[in-house]
Amino acid sequence: MTTQIKDVCRYLGSEYKMPVYLAFPVDGERIRELDPIEFAKDESNAILTSTACWRNYVATWEITEGRLFLVQFEGKFQVVENQPLFADWFSGEFELPQGALLDCNIELDFTLKYEKSVMLKFVDGILIQSTLSESA
Repeated sequence: MTTQIKDVCRYLGSEYKMPVYLAFPVDGERIRELDPIEFAKDESNAILTSTACWRNYVATWEITEGRLFLVQFEGKFQVVENQPLFADWFSGEFELPQGALLDCNIELDFTLKYEKSVMLKFVDGILIQSTLSESA
């Protein structure tokens, strides 16, 4: 199994590789899927069609003033008008790893353990909880 290119999340002045891929509304007015010819014309998309990126895109997310935004895409999607899109459709949580990778548990779906991590919890795109944990 090829390691997949990670989405990015900017939070409190730092940039993190996300261990999860957040869903987004592909049928919305603010996100456009490029047609295959348009996508193929851009030579910078070559890595995004490899086995390292089965989804054919990389998303950049940002948390600003306690709100989650979809900032941009590289690959087969595009944020219309290049304006950050408030992710009011997202409720859930995800972790942002920090520090060195300590362990990779192949028996638990390649679960990764880092020195530290920040768990972020959202309701309708609003950050409601942020918890820092350190590995022993």
